[in-house]
Amino acid sequence: MSWLTVTWSMCAAITMMLGFIQLSMWLRDRKSLIHPLAMVMAFSASAMTISELALMHSQAVPHYVNVLKIENLMVYILLITMIWLAYLYMGTARRALAILITVIWTIAIVMNFTSPYSLVFSDISSLQRVSTFWGESYTTAIGTTNPWKLLADFSTVLILVYIFDASLRLWKQGKRERALLTGGSIILFMVTAGIQAPLVDAGIIRTPYMISFAFLAIVASMTYELARDAARAKELARRMQNAETLYLREELANVEGVGVLAGNSHIIQAIRKRIAELASGSGPILIRGEAGSGQLSVARALHEASPRAKRAFIHINCAAIHPNDQEEELFGKDLSTFMGRKAHRRGRFELATGGTLYIEH
Repeated sequence: MSWLTVTWSMCAAITMMLGFIQLSMWLRDRKSLIHPLAMVMAFSASAMTISELALMHSQAVPHYVNVLKIENLMVYILLITMIWLAYLYMGTARRALAILITVIWTIAIVMNFTSPYSLVFSDISSLQRVSTFWGESYTTAIGTTNPWKLLADFSTVLILVYIFDASLRLWKQGKRERALLTGGSIILFMVTAGIQAPLVDAGIIRTPYMISFAFLAIVASMTYELARDAARAKELARRMQNAETLYLREELANVEGVGVLAGNSHIIQAIRKRIAELASGSGPILIRGEAGSGQLSVARALHEASPRAKRAFIHINCAAIHPNDQEEELFGKDLSTFMGRKAHRRGRFELATGGTLYIEH
């Protein structure tokens, strides 16, 4: 059994699973750009893991170079999607810095495919087999470092500055948990991968490339936030449903006895007749009268006499709603949750769908 093969295969499976989770979330919410970016990032990490495994078992320089170029491409895709995902999700990253990193890495990846031996090496003299402490061997390259690799190394420093700055600004806004989880996991990934990969390239340490394992820090952070978000979304939906139910119950309690027009005077009989004439319609009705003269009773009677009697009767007292809350109370509110998912609180207009809406000034 090859423990290298088993371990790297498990890492590839984990990152691929995260990619499929993001794909399913994107299919449910096509308007969000966060899901496709996270999906591409995860799939590129999975492909990068497979490339690392292929490098370990490479037997010829041409094959090693081709796989190394593909791995560099996967690193490029991973890093670019990661910085723009951080830009959208954190909301505090500097756009100019994200563009600069993208441009630098794009130049680097062009040099990766135009250079004979990839972005990492300007020349590879040979391959050698190195043994692990448990006796399993893997392949490493012996060669001269490509000067263009300085672009990739410089962009690594810029990414660290970019994420640290965004995390600090997010922390100052009071969103400390997001700053720690998102910013911390990306910084841990960049520091780990940014140190280990150059040391392997320079031949200072004799280990396989382990960039994919550094990426597991981001996987752990995203998995935790997905689980937390699912729990919050469920709790939020429950609270909104309870709030709507409580509101409707309060309305029923408030209108107990309302809607009954007592009396047989000519005026009451004329009102009943007018209600019967108007109840079958669906247009707006203006009820005029002095405060306390029974407008709500007339509105309730209109509702009970109409084809909408089995649906909701929603009463809005505009004077009782604070001006800052009127839009949310009337039209509802869309609440954003982690990774762009949405939760919706229904407003009075939506609650009254199919029923009757009584607006009191």
